[in-house]
Amino acid sequence: MTLLPLSTVQQATVEWICAGGASAFGLNVSLSLRLRGPLCRSALERALGYVLGRHEGLRSRVQRADGTFLQFFADSAEVYDLTPVRLDDIEAAEARIAERLAARLDLERTGPLCAELLQLSERDHVLLLVISHTATDTHADELLLSELLSAYASYARGSSPSLPAAMSFTEYLASETQAGTRLNEMQLKYWGEVIQGATPAIPRRAGPATAHAPARGRILSRSTSAATTRALEDFAANSKVSLMAVLSAVMLLAVSKEFGLEDVCAFTTHAGRDSSRLRTLGASTGRDFLIRMVLPNGGSLAQLAKSVQTKLIRAAISSRLPFTHERALAQLPPEPPLAAAERAHLFITDALRITNGVDNPVPELAIERVMPGPLLQDGFAFEAGWPASDAAYVGVLNVLLRRDLSPEPGHPISFVAVFIDDTIEEAVVRAFLSRVCAIAERVTEF
Repeated sequence: MTLLPLSTVQQATVEWICAGGASAFGLNVSLSLRLRGPLCRSALERALGYVLGRHEGLRSRVQRADGTFLQFFADSAEVYDLTPVRLDDIEAAEARIAERLAARLDLERTGPLCAELLQLSERDHVLLLVISHTATDTHADELLLSELLSAYASYARGSSPSLPAAMSFTEYLASETQAGTRLNEMQLKYWGEVIQGATPAIPRRAGPATAHAPARGRILSRSTSAATTRALEDFAANSKVSLMAVLSAVMLLAVSKEFGLEDVCAFTTHAGRDSSRLRTLGASTGRDFLIRMVLPNGGSLAQLAKSVQTKLIRAAISSRLPFTHERALAQLPPEPPLAAAERAHLFITDALRITNGVDNPVPELAIERVMPGPLLQDGFAFEAGWPASDAAYVGVLNVLLRRDLSPEPGHPISFVAVFIDDTIEEAVVRAFLSRVCAIAERVTEF
């Protein structure tokens, strides 16, 4: 058994989970599928075993050694046992998925994947797939599902899958190790400009929760209409910027107008990868890019979106491994002891790729996603003992961008605010979301 280091992206999450004090909210995702029609269970078991054999990251096991976390990869099996669990209906299946999503996966013993076959009837099944964020991102989600269904289609026809070779996670870890831990001068220059003393100005409750007290998480959501979403997409195309840049600009402008700020800081989580060719599960490259914008008086939203896009590109370039905010702060000249999160007003997470649909290579089965993404349930709990380093994180507005939550056709964009009830007033969050949607609905007027 060879012990290997954790990837940069894995480290903080693994330490948080294995510490045992943090809520599992947002740390697991559901890739569960409803399969209606004549299902070949043996082909599905072989297909899941095949995917696990291709991707070391799904077989990772965490081990503590001399006070640090390392990992090894368990041996793969050709067949993954999917003995059916009989349930009465889809509501019972969704309840079981929610239970698995809310629980901590045991990264030390069983690894980052939980898989079960839920049987609702002879021709109606749910493949429960819950995966830790340590082993996936939204690009990897699509990779896993496409490979799983492609392999199933092959085995169901009596043939073997012939997918191109996947990059091993061991190779990915080796490339990180080779990069070292020192940031270069260009990276330090950018981050030196960004983290000069911006502090949160979002109104908070008096007497915020301490880092070791239980805290109640809240979720509020506002969806745009399909027409507004089309207008935002057209606006992005006409402005020659990404949709993410436009949505970030809308939210930065909402922060400025709602709270009277000119100097605004936001973490934006990149949902994808440095390269679409990085076709391996476990090599999540989602990273938090801290951008800082001084919003000009009288400037147009198109100009702001272009500035945001430029900042995002600079942040992405300056955040290439071995970047972490901790390393940047350690290498920059001493300042007042503020963590990077304490400089931000807003966390923006791009989850637009999460969808209810899936490409289906198996015509005899009707296939759809069930409860995709992380669990979104108002009133979740951050348990006592969540890390002190995350105290700043829970004191700002956290907004997830989703396209799978509104019942309206056309995949309208939803703004999902996640916040801690002890630190931010619900009325403040509701007013902010209303401001965001008002700007989105009148995007061409700004």
